[in-house]
Amino acid sequence: IRDSNSDQTEAIQAAIDSITDGPDVTIEFEPGEYTFSDTITLPSNVKIAGYGKDQTVFNYTGSARVLFTTEEDAVKIKLNDFTIKTNADNKTLLNIDNAKGCEFVNIKLLHTSGTAGTVANDRIGISLSGNGTVSYNRFKGIECRSLTYGVYAGSNASFNKFEDCLLEFLHQGFNLGTGSSGGANYNSVTNCIFDKITRQGLFVQKGTGNRSRGNTYKDVGSTNSGTVSAFSIIRFVTDGNSSVQDIFERQQFLEPNNPAFNPSPYIAEIDGVAYREKSEPRQMPLTSTPTSTMAFKIGIGDASAVEVNYVFRSTTYNQTRRGTLTVAVDKDLSLAQLTLSLIHISEPTRLLSIS
Repeated sequence: IRDSNSDQTEAIQAAIDSITDGPDVTIEFEPGEYTFSDTITLPSNVKIAGYGKDQTVFNYTGSARVLFTTEEDAVKIKLNDFTIKTNADNKTLLNIDNAKGCEFVNIKLLHTSGTAGTVANDRIGISLSGNGTVSYNRFKGIECRSLTYGVYAGSNASFNKFEDCLLEFLHQGFNLGTGSSGGANYNSVTNCIFDKITRQGLFVQKGTGNRSRGNTYKDVGSTNSGTVSAFSIIRFVTDGNSSVQDIFERQQFLEPNNPAFNPSPYIAEIDGVAYREKSEPRQMPLTSTPTSTMAFKIGIGDASAVEVNYVFRSTTYNQTRRGTLTVAVDKDLSLAQLTLSLIHISEPTRLLSIS
């Protein structure tokens, strides 16, 4: 059925609908471009496999709002190794309608403009939708480019996993928990790369237990190629969400040796009430003079507590100091509190004093 110059909607849908032998049948699409102009509907247990991103390409040319959609309440769908692309706005490339236990692997979702979408463009890569619960679905190796939202989820989207994804040239990476009830709960975003995102990489409007873990947020929520912060990188409107071991490129542009450090306001990487744990160490040199200082910026929300564990090692004397600096800030009350605990070690195995 492959012919990039003709409409193959009916042939693609007929191939999908012809599966009657149970969940072990896979439809394979060979390398090439498949043109379609209407919504392709995916029933339970269907498996579709291409030959890789940019090898098997589904090119949409029609006017329908949704390109691919699961049937309502479908289960155990598996899609892998192909690209879905369009040059039209106001489209959802892949809609998950109350589906459960489905797997989507190594799929590229692409608008051909090559630039980030806007709210007015309304280009959505993956939509988690429906009146029921969209849950226990796994997305691995998904690539979303030149869209408004990489992933857009309404209420009741919970326990979904996103791993090893690339989100690039977007308005927002993830927008979760829209709608008036339920919220998006206990979803995880792990080991993904966010780059050239004009607003937040992850925005949770409503929901709890959502986790950002081990992701790299490059040029996100910034202007001037990432050097000036304009928006938070992660925003949690509701409580109970977390960021653990995430890397934020913004921090390196705001260190003392960078020209952007002094004049640029530091908008916190994370906006809202959340638990954050940062694991990668940073090294900063100090000169051995009485007036030597070390400066770094900390992203503070309206009310925040930040704990900095540090190690000071002298290159002149056999001395090491380690300790914890705790900073508590309430911006509404214009109050700040600093607490310093210090351990002074002159030999690696000998504890001399504690203050």
